[in-house]
Amino acid sequence: MTHAALAPLFPPRTSGAGAAHPPGAAAVLRRGLARPQPPLARTTDAVYGMSVLDRGGRIADRAVLAALGWTAGTRLRVDVARSHLTLQKADDGPLPVKDHRFLWLPAATRHQLGLRPGDRVLLAAEPGRRTLVSYPPATLNDLLTLK
Repeated sequence: MTHAALAPLFPPRTSGAGAAHPPGAAAVLRRGLARPQPPLARTTDAVYGMSVLDRGGRIADRAVLAALGWTAGTRLRVDVARSHLTLQKADDGPLPVKDHRFLWLPAATRHQLGLRPGDRVLLAAEPGRRTLVSYPPATLNDLLTLK
């Protein structure tokens, strides 16, 4: 029997009785935890990238930031969840995009997500909503070990 080894981060929208799970229902991980719900919907304009967190807490992916239209000085609001970090453009946001088109994550944010220098993070951007989501290695591991 063959089955998918990896579920998509942004599951396709389904409706009706043919859906594997009712909308909003959480699938169960092998360890009995609820699957992290994606903060973004899969769209045709979604842009994905990978970045390595450096010692200074910086992440960079020029293609992702360019797709969002974020340039040096763009202010961002930061929301930290158990499984991901969401960044959205906000005029009064506390976090600026830096000069060389990288994002600096404050130490408290990195610690909440268990991020360490050298960790690779998955970046998922939805330009229509001007939103960037960063998934740390622990979340990627959980997604890859789904039954």
